[in-house]
Amino acid sequence: MSLKPFLHAACLAFVEQRIAAARAAMEAAQESALSNTKSSAGDKYETSCEKKHVVPAVT
Repeated sequence: MSLKPFLHAACLAFVEQRIAAARAAMEAAQESALSNTKSSAGDKYETSCEKKHVVPAVT
């Protein structure tokens, strides 16, 4: 195999790998954006808000 077709094939394989990695990263980011999970900061905020609104139990 001469050098030019070898380099072309190597570059093509490299670019295809980069495209596949970029697509996987975009899909992961999209799934993360669509998920309903909250960060720990959001959980801490909600917990602190709930603590402020707790009515003491009357005994």
